[in-house]
Amino acid sequence: MMLNETRRPIELPSRWMNQGGTLGFNPALSPSGCVFVTNPISLRARVPSTDRAFLSFPGGFLLHTGLPNDGWRSVRRKYAAHWAQSSSPVWVHLISSDPDELNEMVRQCEEMEGIAAIELGLPPGCSRDLMRQLMLAACGELPLVVHISLGEDTGLLERLPDGVSAVTLGTPRGALPAAGGRIIHGRLHGPGLFPQMLEGLINLKTLGIPLILAGICNLQDAKAALNCGAAAVQIDHFCWDGPLPA
Repeated sequence: MMLNETRRPIELPSRWMNQGGTLGFNPALSPSGCVFVTNPISLRARVPSTDRAFLSFPGGFLLHTGLPNDGWRSVRRKYAAHWAQSSSPVWVHLISSDPDELNEMVRQCEEMEGIAAIELGLPPGCSRDLMRQLMLAACGELPLVVHISLGEDTGLLERLPDGVSAVTLGTPRGALPAAGGRIIHGRLHGPGLFPQMLEGLINLKTLGIPLILAGICNLQDAKAALNCGAAAVQIDHFCWDGPLPA
């Protein structure tokens, strides 16, 4: 999988994994043989957003939660043993807008058993300068997978730090009106997004780095993504239709 001799190779024992944020923190929930990606984890605890919402639209839905989690120390205490004992490779999905905080979590991950890679979730609307700072802070002994949402500025991906092993293209963010006319911003899910996701994948193939396509809702779309050059696909377990891959 390594296309650049200076890059840390990413091992993909399976081309199937869950989309971060859809299966929690325990790899026992992952289908057998798949890579397990945790829910997003921040250094400090995050509570659910006060305006959290689930809003449907033709072809999918918008989900806004605020990415609640108990914080890195608590999540590590509860699930480190599960990660160490897991038969599935575990990717820890970390989120932060502070390079020093991110670096702290990454260094601790390097000392733990069972963690196969770091997936870095970039903040919404992240500037190129901050994006680069965060990527450099997350580079280390573990393979680094940068998760960027469709529609975000991908220009910096053309000059990725050597420590980045792969890129996950995540589903876009969007906005919808809620009750009372309030506008809610959140992550989009659903099979109606696939044509845009596939176009995004094709446009990023020139990077010469393994690409993982998230937001996959059915087997047909998964096969199409893999045939178009995706190194792996991430199943959206909120929307998956049909039997899971064996």
